[in-house]
Amino acid sequence: ACPFVGPLSEVLKAIHNPGKPTIAAIDGKVLGAGLALALATDLAIAGPAASFVIAEPSAGLWSFHVLAELVPLVGRRVAAELFLDGHTVNAVRAQSLGLVNHVTLGPAIDDALERAVKLVGLNPTAAALGLPAMRRAALADAGLYDFLQAQLDQFLASADAKEAVAAFREGRPPSWKPA
Repeated sequence: ACPFVGPLSEVLKAIHNPGKPTIAAIDGKVLGAGLALALATDLAIAGPAASFVIAEPSAGLWSFHVLAELVPLVGRRVAAELFLDGHTVNAVRAQSLGLVNHVTLGPAIDDALERAVKLVGLNPTAAALGLPAMRRAALADAGLYDFLQAQLDQFLASADAKEAVAAFREGRPPSWKPA
């Protein structure tokens, strides 16, 4: 089993329910759990060097947490393309797909901090109630995280998952992939 995976569901739930807006500043390559975290925020700002990739399926794994965040943002077809093709998406393409809100010319952190300063003026009660309502409206099912965690747990217990992890660690193709 992967002991670090289970808590990610709790972290994502916490990002969705802080009662305050959340912002990601992205200035490099984002994948795996980092991608799920970036997609979970309310605002995502990308610098010119930002890139995004879902590499797990090509390694025989599946990013269930990324899936939970990605599909509401971009829809099933685009999510399927990103998952199944495994190609890297640059910042400009990420913005056109809805993965990020804005692409900066300089460091993303500068823009993100500027936006954060503006957000301090939000009515705290309105934000505390409005943001969860906005997030909930984007989810097809309130029990989504529980379902995805159950799917992930079942997958991680499978022989295929164990083989994928072993192959990755050993730097070899998994046994089901043709040579």
